[in-house]
Amino acid sequence: MRFVALLVAAALTSPGCARRDWGLDAAAHGPQPLATQQLADGPLRDFTALRPICTLLSPRLGVACIRSAADWQRLSTALPAIGPAPDLRRGMVIAVISLAGTPIDGPTPLDGVAARGSGERGELSFTFNGGSFQPDGSAYAAVAFVEGLRRLEAIQINGVRFTLR
Repeated sequence: MRFVALLVAAALTSPGCARRDWGLDAAAHGPQPLATQQLADGPLRDFTALRPICTLLSPRLGVACIRSAADWQRLSTALPAIGPAPDLRRGMVIAVISLAGTPIDGPTPLDGVAARGSGERGELSFTFNGGSFQPDGSAYAAVAFVEGLRRLEAIQINGVRFTLR
């Protein structure tokens, strides 16, 4: 019996039988924290401006990747308080959007951005602040610039991972 246990342990730890991760976590040097600058958060004046570049993650959450001056113009139309555009040649702006409505009993719905990646690929993590919302059709965004990012592969919100294509 002891021999069988040793044989199983050896098989599971050998390179041929070891668990393989082929995603971002398995990058050559491992995912590293990416320099992230929070640009703005708050209510959107006009979500329809972002709709063409927004990927819905669920009925209440979406993400928009801002890569060009035209994309930035859409974002600044939706969120006028955002200010001047960062240098989009150095990275990408990500807007995580809550379509839950106006918060009744708490802070803005989204915060806590963090990014990690390898090369030009990366993933972001955000926190969705639950609570009560007035279903009035309003949208809120948390917007961040991530230096070096060219391709957003996934986004995690409260531990739920959404893979983007």
